[in-house]
Amino acid sequence: MPDMLTSADKNNVAKHVSAFVIPMSVTLHADGSALYITSSVLFLAQTSSLGVSVGDIVVTGILSSVLSLAIPPVPSSSIVTLIIIMTSLNIPLQGVALLFAVEWLLDRFRSGVNAISHVMVAAFTSAICGSGSTEQLEQNIESPKSTEIVQQNSETDKDKEDETQRSKL
Repeated sequence: MPDMLTSADKNNVAKHVSAFVIPMSVTLHADGSALYITSSVLFLAQTSSLGVSVGDIVVTGILSSVLSLAIPPVPSSSIVTLIIIMTSLNIPLQGVALLFAVEWLLDRFRSGVNAISHVMVAAFTSAICGSGSTEQLEQNIESPKSTEIVQQNSETDKDKEDETQRSKL
């Protein structure tokens, strides 16, 4: 993730956008895994001489998209999700051994696709937010007025707590 943040900074992505979007994207956004799972399930269904209908393709796409949200960032964790989807579609699991043999290489490609998409999402979000909001945000953060407002609110909260304690007595 630090390399993604550095890459976003080098490509003029607003820091407040990249600091929020990239960690969120790393947690919830696994494009490479979803594409791998979908294509692998369809490949294994065709190699096992099963007829693949349009409904099976749609179900596979939906299941892989939803289950890619739950994939942990552990090497070869997509195989488990692949087996879950194949079981739900009644596809024989013997072909998984073929994919497991090249998993070490495919895992690196998935990670690359995921990393590129995380930075692209941050750049897209930064472009939508515009550059004017960055300057205004930095001014608001560094403004002494914002510090004064926070201090006033905390003093007001303390006064309210004191009044409630006095009323209880």
